[in-house]
Amino acid sequence: MKKHLTMDQVRARSGLGRTVVSQAFSSSAPPPSGATISALASALALDTDQLLHLLDVATQARSTPPTPAAGVGEDDVTGVDELGRPITDWDPHDLEVHPAADAPAPGSGGGRRWSARLPAYVRRPHDDELAALVSEVGMGHSRMAVLVGSSSTGKTRACWEAVQPLATQRWRLWHPFDPTRAEAALADIERAGRRTVVWLNEAQHYFGASGGLGERIASAIHSLLTDPKRGPVLVLGTLWPEYANTYTALPEPGRTDPYTHARALLSGRLVVLPDSFDSTAIKDAQAVAAAGDHQLSHALQHVRDGKMTQFLAGAPDLLRRYQSALPPARALLRAAMDARRLGVGPQIPVCFLEQAAEGYLSDDEYDCLSDNWLEQALVDNTQPVHGNLAPLRRNRHRYRGTVTPQIHTNPSSPTYRLADYLEQHGRYERRHLCPPESFWQAAHDHLGPEDLVNAANGAHHRYRTRWAYQLLQRAVESNYVPAITELAWLLEVREPECSARLYEQAIEAGDTRAMCFVAHARDMDMDIEGADEMYWRAADAGDGEAIAVLSERLDAYGAAEGIARVYQKSVDLGDTRCMKHLIEWKKEAERLADVDWSSPQYQDGGRSEVLVLLARWRAEVGDSKEAERLNQEVADARSSTKKVAPRVEQDIFSAISEGQPELRKWLNELRERGVHHAGAEQIMLNVVDSGNVEALHWLHDDIGDRWPHFIDLWPHGLEPDGSPSSPW
Repeated sequence: MKKHLTMDQVRARSGLGRTVVSQAFSSSAPPPSGATISALASALALDTDQLLHLLDVATQARSTPPTPAAGVGEDDVTGVDELGRPITDWDPHDLEVHPAADAPAPGSGGGRRWSARLPAYVRRPHDDELAALVSEVGMGHSRMAVLVGSSSTGKTRACWEAVQPLATQRWRLWHPFDPTRAEAALADIERAGRRTVVWLNEAQHYFGASGGLGERIASAIHSLLTDPKRGPVLVLGTLWPEYANTYTALPEPGRTDPYTHARALLSGRLVVLPDSFDSTAIKDAQAVAAAGDHQLSHALQHVRDGKMTQFLAGAPDLLRRYQSALPPARALLRAAMDARRLGVGPQIPVCFLEQAAEGYLSDDEYDCLSDNWLEQALVDNTQPVHGNLAPLRRNRHRYRGTVTPQIHTNPSSPTYRLADYLEQHGRYERRHLCPPESFWQAAHDHLGPEDLVNAANGAHHRYRTRWAYQLLQRAVESNYVPAITELAWLLEVREPECSARLYEQAIEAGDTRAMCFVAHARDMDMDIEGADEMYWRAADAGDGEAIAVLSERLDAYGAAEGIARVYQKSVDLGDTRCMKHLIEWKKEAERLADVDWSSPQYQDGGRSEVLVLLARWRAEVGDSKEAERLNQEVADARSSTKKVAPRVEQDIFSAISEGQPELRKWLNELRERGVHHAGAEQIMLNVVDSGNVEALHWLHDDIGDRWPHFIDLWPHGLEPDGSPSSPW
């Protein structure tokens, strides 16, 4: 008697997701793809060719469109424009879902195979959040979610599984990618319309794009989500925690705010993924594995810390490749790791890697290099460990008849990208190390202006001020305006006249950060009128920090007309943080009585904080009914979305303790020991090498005369090897 299979068994044998299998057997769903048919035929021991023939017949016969979803009119079935293509036409690997490790083949001696199939999907709590969001989208509402998690934690796969219900409603999926992600997004976002999934995998390439491009993309997405004529749409993205913290953290006082629009857009829309499976998810994975999923079964045999997705994505093999690499190959990877953790890249010129690698080799290793060492090291590092992953990947640039911006000083030199997992490993493994001399020289010789500024900031944070100056000077030679401002700030104390000229040059070029720096300096000189003039100049150019400062100053002056002007600017920017500051400083809700809080720019998560303040002050003035209404509105908003608050760094110690407990230990030792302790200077060097020179400022202020200031010990900074620099 033939045994009947359950749906879970079919899913486990085929390696397909639950939704895909369910739709394949549904009479109301569109015909499955050829790949789905092939996987099911193999699982059920059926004739693949015959089933594919039936698929062709069904596709041709299916001439009438599916019934629109409830609440969606016939005019809503097709979007405003045909961006992307139907979800059912996409291969998940083309959307950057990682290929998964497969179990060793029988009789292969235990060798690793890699599978183009996806392992069965194990749902976790974040999938319920996404499912609720997709349900709202199906009812005609536009929604957005960005999944936050470390490398290879299943973010992209979760997005892919979440959109499967929309495939039955003929939704399309658009993945802006070419010629660059940011350029593609900004070029076509205005064409995005109804029933479209906007796929922003690795969203740092969109919101972190330089030259103001990232903020323009965030504003365009905000407009898409808040325009009812273009909805419903679903925007899905992924981010590493480091990038999510960067885009959502408030800027330091006196510093510019480069992510005003991105922060407002992401507020209330972040969904955090755990780094590993919890006990419930492990049990579910074990059940699916027992039903016949060989990939999950193989992973469960090797994973002891719940990091299922990382294992399946091949991260352990990447790490083993790095750890067992020959010295030249390992030197290239370490140079790339240091470049990424200092903000260089992700496209790293091979000429930079070649020159930088020298300092990562011992004398014996360097003397033993062959004439073709670079070519061989690149071959070793670009060989994939599985699927399509490799420690280094050569970047291939497409030319579409448009001008490609210069990435580095030698645009003809190939560029390489470090694997994500190795990048994160390098951030931890090398977090206490200062790159060698060859790294800084290679940066000076081969990097472009933006990367030079990032490297210079890394040098400055490590008190390598001579290299910070040289790198910034190199970037200034390219007329890169942000470098002019950074150099002016570096030289404020050493060469004030030169600094003033540089600030003037940057301000003439329209750099609002330079304007804020000059305004602050005028405040220190008691030139209040001059400071106000410069803050207004920055505010008129759209600088959020200047707007926030002006709102405080104008409130102190009692300048109602000026407050109204600066308030309107914060509204135009959609900066809920500035709005909140205004309410805090004014302490009078009556001044905001004419604000239309129902307008679209107040509909994201930052609005809740503003409404809480309004409710509190309404209660203080006796308007309990309005206060109750506002509090209920806040409760409703918070129950509909789970908001991820950015990490607030209370002081340097708390920031250091985040993933760097050794620094906290060192600083505690410095607190307890006197100036004569023999190892104290080495401890200070360790702190500086880690990029926390600010910690030593704080430490000196805390201990006082019992501890010499590091500026007195090293007045001209440090060399990469930790020796004091000579005057430069």
